[in-house]
Amino acid sequence: MSHTLTTHSLPPQEQSDYHYADTAYRFDPEHTYPLADAPFGGFALGGRGDPRTGIPNEWLNEELNECGYTELNTAEKPDADAHWHLRQDNIDAPIRMDHETLRAGSLGKYTGAFTHIFALGYMGKLLFWFSTVTGAIFCMAKTGQFSTDVLLKFALTFASIAAAAAAVWKGCDFILARSAQKMGSDTRPVFELCRRTGQVRLWHKTERYIEHDIPFTEMAPIVEAMYSPTHNQYRLKLVKPGTDIKVDLSQMTGVSSSKGDIERMWAFIQQYMDVSLPLADVPAFEPFRSIDPTTAAYDRHTQRNPRYWRDMDDQLYKDVIRLLRQEQYQLFDHSA
Repeated sequence: MSHTLTTHSLPPQEQSDYHYADTAYRFDPEHTYPLADAPFGGFALGGRGDPRTGIPNEWLNEELNECGYTELNTAEKPDADAHWHLRQDNIDAPIRMDHETLRAGSLGKYTGAFTHIFALGYMGKLLFWFSTVTGAIFCMAKTGQFSTDVLLKFALTFASIAAAAAAVWKGCDFILARSAQKMGSDTRPVFELCRRTGQVRLWHKTERYIEHDIPFTEMAPIVEAMYSPTHNQYRLKLVKPGTDIKVDLSQMTGVSSSKGDIERMWAFIQQYMDVSLPLADVPAFEPFRSIDPTTAAYDRHTQRNPRYWRDMDDQLYKDVIRLLRQEQYQLFDHSA
């Protein structure tokens, strides 16, 4: 299966426009797209129309249960994936990745507190088992060496530690269970790249409304560098030249110390937004390929198995993912 595209369009008779808005993005080699100034320590990426198919590592996960479809891959629901994902509550969710939009969300202001509570509860759990097992072993090993009163004091000490640890552990679990709904209600969208409309949307930082709705054609890619004593990391962003509007794409594509990785991230975003190209062939998009008009036409043209990813066993899936990663490293220069 080839993962390098050699054309920016399919035969006209195989395309269907009913799904896409009139504003949907189609790469036009005659169009002059904006370029941004390079940020301090970073660099600006060049033009558009890269024929290579880029797939970030974050979209090539070797763990089946992290691909977003395996919970539906059952005999009872062999073909219900897309319908399940496109329920109204999923469409309105703060995080969404399908044929129509890539939406990144924030877990909100309570996330840090919940993370600390979870960590505290986990430490309490570890301390409970450690003190229980250690106390039992110690008391049994010292039987006959200490008097009953001394052993009883040791046992009470370990029991007190275990009781306190259990209280912390169960108390944190109780708080998390009671607060799960609050945490979920605090999530909010941050930005989205909408393939159907060709728009880039940004939500207000603290409120739930769209603050900017900008055509993808007006955005330019830049790469910001994050320096550390051991190695540099690069972060891909979209900016609207002449404004302070920025979209941090690293929430979707990750960060990398390789400029080649950044190039394939940008190629991935371009392919996703360009409705004259099919969606990248990654597990997360498979349930939606038959819905996206261009992708459906491409799959019919190439006679792709509609369940290519879902019908793989665990080992074959991992082997294919590893092969894809190798192809990506060969396709993009990772020497820098």
